[in-house]
Amino acid sequence: MPITQVIKVLIICFPIWSLHIHSVPNSNKASRREGCPPTNSIVPPQLPPNISAPTYMRPVLNQMLNRSPTFREQCEKISSSSKVRVTLLLVPPAPRTYRAVSLVTRDKDKNAWIRIELPVCASYFELLGHEFEHATEQVEGLNLKVLSSQRNSHVYRLNDGTYETDRAIEAGRRVARECLLSSVAKTEGGCASR
Repeated sequence: MPITQVIKVLIICFPIWSLHIHSVPNSNKASRREGCPPTNSIVPPQLPPNISAPTYMRPVLNQMLNRSPTFREQCEKISSSSKVRVTLLLVPPAPRTYRAVSLVTRDKDKNAWIRIELPVCASYFELLGHEFEHATEQVEGLNLKVLSSQRNSHVYRLNDGTYETDRAIEAGRRVARECLLSSVAKTEGGCASR
């Protein structure tokens, strides 16, 4: 396999390897811009405790938290619910009609246990944004079964019995755009370059 094909495969399969390198001053006194907090005082956003993910997914999730306001809003909404628990799993790619799936189980106390299955070697930005939007739909208590039978609800029941929403499709695309077009590489110490 030619080296260019190997590189393309690595970039597609391992997006967590894409790093943005920027200089961070060793001292708060060195070249600090007016109005910016000291570099050691910036706390990066973190996943809420009711979202669990494998350790090797953390770099992608951290990148999304840093770059995508939409993804941060989704995490905040999920975090606000004590009745929702989200677990991310990477699964082997399988021939199916969808790229990722959120499996929702409710217990007698109406707690929602959401297992998001993502195929290995996928576009994580879009898929996670899409599936997290389905989780926020559950936080909001949407009944997709009922909505899918209503005209102009933008909720659809698919042939295999699963549900899809225009809202989740758009959220996934928006998160991917925000992550890919982000100007994080142009920031230093959390403050935008001027």
